[in-house]
Amino acid sequence: MPTFSRLAATLACCAGLSVTAEESTAPAATLLDSTSLEQAFGAISWGAYGEAHYSNFQSNGKADMLDLHRLVLLSEAQLAERWRFIAEIEFEHALIGEGKPGEVEVEQALVEFTYAGAHAVQAGMMLVPISIGNLYHEPTIFHGVERPLFDSRIVPTTWFDIGVAAHGPIIAGLDYTVALQTGVNGQNLSASNGFRSGRQKGAEAKAQDLMITGRLDYRPFPSTWLSVAVNAGGIDQRTQDEGELDSDSVTGTLVVAEARWADFGWETGVSLGQGQISDPQELGAALPKTFRGVSVFAAYDVLRLTRLDTAHQLFVFARYEKLDNNASMANGVPQNEALNTRSYQYGLTWKPNAHVVGKFDYQDIENDDGSGSDVWSLGVGFAF
Repeated sequence: MPTFSRLAATLACCAGLSVTAEESTAPAATLLDSTSLEQAFGAISWGAYGEAHYSNFQSNGKADMLDLHRLVLLSEAQLAERWRFIAEIEFEHALIGEGKPGEVEVEQALVEFTYAGAHAVQAGMMLVPISIGNLYHEPTIFHGVERPLFDSRIVPTTWFDIGVAAHGPIIAGLDYTVALQTGVNGQNLSASNGFRSGRQKGAEAKAQDLMITGRLDYRPFPSTWLSVAVNAGGIDQRTQDEGELDSDSVTGTLVVAEARWADFGWETGVSLGQGQISDPQELGAALPKTFRGVSVFAAYDVLRLTRLDTAHQLFVFARYEKLDNNASMANGVPQNEALNTRSYQYGLTWKPNAHVVGKFDYQDIENDDGSGSDVWSLGVGFAF
């Protein structure tokens, strides 16, 4: 294994630093401090989460499917006393390349500075702090093989982009988060999934319009979590040459309120969300003025009813969701009833330990136009 000083020299060469003996009178460590590198490498921690799914479609003619839905690698480095670096890279659907379904995403890559106790500021690629599901979406956390429909069609989980943020406590149990990030690209929006298809993900993202998110989290007891978040900003992203009327020609807002409670073997929650587009017809598509949704679930660990001395958990759960992606339309634009959905989901969640989960569920999806789908699914996931 090379020494850190040799590694420093190698990294310097890889970075394109060309230094001859005549040009350099300082030791190599001044170019890339090997002591600092050794300290940083020694402070690195890493983790991962992922999930594989089997889906058996009972209607709509879709083929049954096995999929390594995602593998996510996480790392964190304590760079100095108040500085840390966080990274998260996601691989989706196993294979990447022409004609393949997979992709790679840099979901987080940020530097954080902590000050005044527990207050901190961040800069880089960050999650949008709009919902519990967008901030915490490891497969060991939620019930159901796939993430709830609410966390796809109303809140575009996973939603991330480049920006700056600040977070910290206000009083005991009450925390704030404020983030300024690149806004969605309204030219890519679809009526079927809210802001989801407008995510830019930090990939040469258009920054004509930015978005701001404000969030409050209240935990009055260890078992209870209440939160509310508001996201707002321009979503046009066009320059004047591309036809933008003015800098505020089209704006978008998304409001999310949630509650979670867990105790005595129960886990319950409700999520409410509503989005609005100020002038959807300006974007040249049949987009809704308003879309909204609700998701409610309850789960109970039935192993608590037995006399087994075990750390295993076996939850029986049910979830109901109602999504109105065409809740209101601009004048003269007809509503697409196929985009207004009700979902009834039932299943089991088995946790042999805190890091591994096995799942089974059945989901009945009904749309207002009479269409829908039925699917039962199996899944395995991990997070550590």
